[in-house]
Amino acid sequence: MKRDARRYDGCASRLTFHHSHLLKNVLPKVKGVTSNPTERQARQFLRAWERAKRYEQKVKRLEEAVSKLQDERERMVAEALMDGEKLYMIAQELNVSRQTVHEIKRSVIKKLAFELYGEETKASLLHK
Repeated sequence: MKRDARRYDGCASRLTFHHSHLLKNVLPKVKGVTSNPTERQARQFLRAWERAKRYEQKVKRLEEAVSKLQDERERMVAEALMDGEKLYMIAQELNVSRQTVHEIKRSVIKKLAFELYGEETKASLLHK
């Protein structure tokens, strides 16, 4: 019985090795993928840099739009949100309720959407 088990283990390991070799030789090779790690890292760096530039442009546009807000409370709420402050902290700062800050935030978002995205935003908001 033990001898049969050892034979089975030996055969199984040889078959596994043999089949893995066959699979490697039969499967198609990947085309168009660069195996050069330096080039791959350079591409990743360029993608990250381009993404950062796009974010920088979006933030500049957003800051310009916030500076055009007429209402002082709306401008303060928008700037505080962009700085990462929580609604309850903003409410304490302005001496209003959180619900009021939430309503101001909704108003700011609508105005900024109109400023940044123009007519396409107006059309989509009117159809809802």
